[in-house]
Amino acid sequence: IIFAHNFIIVVIVLFLYPPEHFSTMPLAVLGIILVLVNLFWIGLVLSILCARFRDVAQLVSSILQILFFLTPVLWTVNLLGAHRSVAELNIFYHLIEIVREPLLGAVPNQLTWWYVILSGGFGSLLGLVFFAKFRARISYWL
Repeated sequence: IIFAHNFIIVVIVLFLYPPEHFSTMPLAVLGIILVLVNLFWIGLVLSILCARFRDVAQLVSSILQILFFLTPVLWTVNLLGAHRSVAELNIFYHLIEIVREPLLGAVPNQLTWWYVILSGGFGSLLGLVFFAKFRARISYWL
């Protein structure tokens, strides 16, 4: 409900101040869909693991804090220079780039598209297999 109310304001602002690079906006929508697919399988696997092992929640919290600083959210990849490949191994870098680049008027590179699509496909398959295997036991773990 809050999203729907705020979305009206976004539409009004976009109408009053149209973006310069409107041609790449559909890629941002596709990127958001791919991000949601990836977040679904990550959430599915982590929720099963956190239900089974209580300490995994604290571990995930610590790892996410470290990944936040390793992912170029507050800094750009250009600052890494020759070590740019380190950031390109991070799945969260690609999940951010696939949405951020179209919003800035650029098209994400093919590596980012393939990385996000393949991780979404294989990860979803892994998540569904994981869920099918442990579905009957989840209620006992809670």
